[in-house]
Amino acid sequence: MTAANENTLLFHTYINKGNPDHKNLIAFDIFNQKVRWEIEEFSFFDWSDSEILGYCTKDELIQATIDIENGTLTEKAWLVNPKGESDVPIGGTMLYVEGAPHFETIKRFLEQKAQLQIVNAVEYLEYGEWIIVSVYLDETASLPDRQGLANYLFVFDKSGEMLLQEKLGENLQGLGVDTFFMLSGCLFLVKNKSELVVYSVYD
Repeated sequence: MTAANENTLLFHTYINKGNPDHKNLIAFDIFNQKVRWEIEEFSFFDWSDSEILGYCTKDELIQATIDIENGTLTEKAWLVNPKGESDVPIGGTMLYVEGAPHFETIKRFLEQKAQLQIVNAVEYLEYGEWIIVSVYLDETASLPDRQGLANYLFVFDKSGEMLLQEKLGENLQGLGVDTFFMLSGCLFLVKNKSELVVYSVYD
């Protein structure tokens, strides 16, 4: 489940676990107990009473909106925080896959600041004075007992100093999505699919 209000449940289904930005969004009508509509290859970001904000993900990330009632999809730019709230909403991270310009920029940043060679995809969020990234490393070359990818989360300040490093999982066969989120000034993440960890961003 992606989100819910008094009328609608939003679900997403993954098309390919190796590429988690490709997924379908489904709106379920709570009162009529039926699916209202389904949009293919759409990544949810946020919503209001009348529309859903997100990204078409078929070929590249393109900002778009969906009419909540009829499922009409319109490709158009939108503001990052339509509700005017102080917190970044759940799902507010940006997902960049390998080969995209923003992925390459983040890759160079991590090579310089942390001597890391990331692969496949990165989730990225700027929150106040912090830069938060969830990345994947292929550890099989240096650690023969590992089979698959390792997922790490890093927090940097705007000067590039690393403030936090957490290993979220290892021996992964696919990529995750929404591996962390910010809410009420706190950073939420899940380690090893079983341990919820929360950091207070502000003292």
